[in-house]
Amino acid sequence: MTFEQVLDIATKFNGVIGAVIGSMSTLIITHILKNTGRVYVNIAKAEKKYMRQEQGKQKYAVYDINQATESDFVIDVEFYNSSEIFKSVKNFIVQFYDEKNQPFYNHPLNDKKMRNGQFKPIDHPADYYNLEPKKLQKLSFCFFMDHDIEVLKHTHKIGIEYGIVKRKSLKTKTVKIKNIDFKFNDY
Repeated sequence: MTFEQVLDIATKFNGVIGAVIGSMSTLIITHILKNTGRVYVNIAKAEKKYMRQEQGKQKYAVYDINQATESDFVIDVEFYNSSEIFKSVKNFIVQFYDEKNQPFYNHPLNDKKMRNGQFKPIDHPADYYNLEPKKLQKLSFCFFMDHDIEVLKHTHKIGIEYGIVKRKSLKTKTVKIKNIDFKFNDY
């Protein structure tokens, strides 16, 4: 076949070839646009409660961290998935930052579910959540500190670290909670 014969056949099927190329390019662009987007994170609320328990007595709330023997935190986090496909987040850890803004302590987060009137124990951490496309989802996390309460006395900021699953790999991100005061109870 000569070049002229190929050109003659191509001009006869010009409309079909154009339709196929148009369909393929539309398919590729649609796939790219569906996968673009990211997960936006906002920490809606961070509540803390300091408690003291002396030997043989009942727990009671205190307002100063220096008097506390234990504390619990509840953190409400809002996730917005701006893409048109499901995205997965996992491995939630709270990080404690010192006055130099350096992380010095990590603690796993629980999802805020009650079991027998108490928060889930820390050996059942919050692990995996699928975020729906174009939807704002609010997740509540909690953590409890008793033997490591001294960490809070040196903490100036806390942040949440989480991972976003992308094509069989994990991309880790950190969101810091700003303006948290460790001296008084919030609830």
